[in-house]
Amino acid sequence: MRNENKGLDAIILDGDGKHLSKLCIKLVSSGYHIAGACAPLAALSHLSCKTIPLIVIDMDLEGHDPLRTGRIANSIAPHLQIVFTSRSEEKLRQASEMPLPVLGVLQKPFTPTALIRILEALTLKPPRHCPNWTLRAA
Repeated sequence: MRNENKGLDAIILDGDGKHLSKLCIKLVSSGYHIAGACAPLAALSHLSCKTIPLIVIDMDLEGHDPLRTGRIANSIAPHLQIVFTSRSEEKLRQASEMPLPVLGVLQKPFTPTALIRILEALTLKPPRHCPNWTLRAA
């Protein structure tokens, strides 16, 4: 179920258009308001004038600096939680140590259900087990 905030529930930045489409379709059909983007500027444009709790940033997107994207997103919306995704365990380790409000990391490939569980956790619903999800230690 979608949270009670008005506007978007999450922005997903992913370079794999097919995967992005699959994620967005499943999340929207589950009742969430999602914006998907294949480019950082497109993703960041959704942050202006909106209260969005989550941005998912693909660290494998070619030609983009995920730390810079996270910093810009955080400067626009300081309340924003960030989840980084990657196929590389090393990149995910680095992401979890970034000086940003990193909620956690997801190793690719992951299912839309993994993001639904994260959104449920953000809306104070009890989280379910998700094997490829790592919560950042506070």
